Amino acid sequence: SETSPAEEQTKDDAQISGGADTETASAGKNSAPVTINVMQNDTVSDIAQSLVSAGVISDPQLFIDAVEAAGAQAIAVHGRTRTMLYSGVADWDTIRKVKAAVSIPVIANGDVFSGEAALQCQKRSGADLIMLGRGVFGDPWLFQEVAAALAGQATPPRPPLASRVDTAVEQFRLAEQEKGEQIACLEARKHFAWYLRGVPYSGYYKEKISHISTMADILDIAAGVKRDLR
Repeated sequence: SETSPAEEQTKDDAQISGGADTETASAGKNSAPVTINVMQNDTVSDIAQSLVSAGVISDPQLFIDAVEAAGAQAIAVHGRTRTMLYSGVADWDTIRKVKAAVSIPVIANGDVFSGEAALQCQKRSGADLIMLGRGVFGDPWLFQEVAAALAGQATPPRPPLASRVDTAVEQFRLAEQEKGEQIACLEARKHFAWYLRGVPYSGYYKEKISHISTMADILDIAAGVKRDLR
């Protein structure tokens, strides 16, 4: 069944991270798809070369083969180094190098904030799949935009602000059910503001959002935004 935008926003990363451990990643012992996730400076080839330098293996291709043989069904590559955090520009060329080194699907991640960016990333990296990250914070409709772009379809319009606020409230209610009111409200202090990105004259409500402590606060702010802003 289809999930709502709020449910998409509250999901954990859809990829199941795993290493090349034959006990945990073996396809025969784990029915769920298992991926290996690496940063830009930890590409499979670089890890393999480090193992060669350390005398652990004699041929870097042995590690690449081991990752696939262990049951990893895809490799997700984040186009930034750990030290970059969210700065700079994602390196999609590195993802292409990983794609050339393995036979299993490669998932590209980094700087995909629009359908057009997804198309550019796929073309530049040669990746089989695109992973969305920060771009969906406060904008779960990005999933639809990227899916449409990859399918060669027109970009679907974003819902009006009132509908987006309703989605935000639904997200926080789902979070309350799963994590309790306190955690849901702490998360809302960040997420609710993200839903108001680019909304004119929203500074007053963003300040109120930073002090949310109850679900009642969330409902009051939602009502005010829907009444006062467009």
